[in-house]
Amino acid sequence: MKNVEEATLVRHKILYAFEVAERIMDPVERREWLTFAIVGAGPTGVELAGAIADIARQTLNNDFRSIRPEDSQVILLDGAPRVLMSFPEDLAEKATRSLVKLGVSVKCGVTVKNINKEGLTIESGPNLNHIAAKTVIWAGGIKASSLGQILARRTNAETDKAGRVKVEPDLTIPKYPDIYVVGDPCLLCRRARKALAGSDASGRARREVCGQGNLVQSETSAGTRSLSVLRQGLNCCDRTLGGSG
Repeated sequence: MKNVEEATLVRHKILYAFEVAERIMDPVERREWLTFAIVGAGPTGVELAGAIADIARQTLNNDFRSIRPEDSQVILLDGAPRVLMSFPEDLAEKATRSLVKLGVSVKCGVTVKNINKEGLTIESGPNLNHIAAKTVIWAGGIKASSLGQILARRTNAETDKAGRVKVEPDLTIPKYPDIYVVGDPCLLCRRARKALAGSDASGRARREVCGQGNLVQSETSAGTRSLSVLRQGLNCCDRTLGGSG
């Protein structure tokens, strides 16, 4: 989900599934429409699974006659050993407990092998299992912004397979202490090889960058380069290397 239109489409599919289930008499098919599978237990998947469970158990629990929305099944799937791998383990455990309390079935260590209109096939060890679900939502992540690749090429920084830039503990690019990469495009290296999900360092980076005005000059071994500082809203700054290279 990258825009309002896509979010609206997902919302429509979720509500449509309940409406179809209301009109179906066959209990097996009705169960399929009331089963929601979310692939990917990162921040997006966790939040989405919790939201669907909350909608079913709170928002819609009195809106239908033939079905009980709270009886719907929400399944969160991920190939990692736990949810929220980019977060500290204690926070991930707390998130798992909260999801289970909402009625979400969390299945980690499984790989999705196939998705079709009837549901999806998952692999857990040597076993293949089919989950019958009419609504399958992909939240497994996408490739990082191309800005990360541009920064990596011009600074010789390393990236991971998703295109995230490996940064220092203070969120700066190695050997470039005045260039910060914050949020989804960055990957913390050295102390802990984890994607950053927010920290005090990101707040410090934002304050330092945003407080420097509209143009910053950086002296490097290759000479002076211009760094454009772009304000977007109140809480973020994007910086891109100027000039050719």
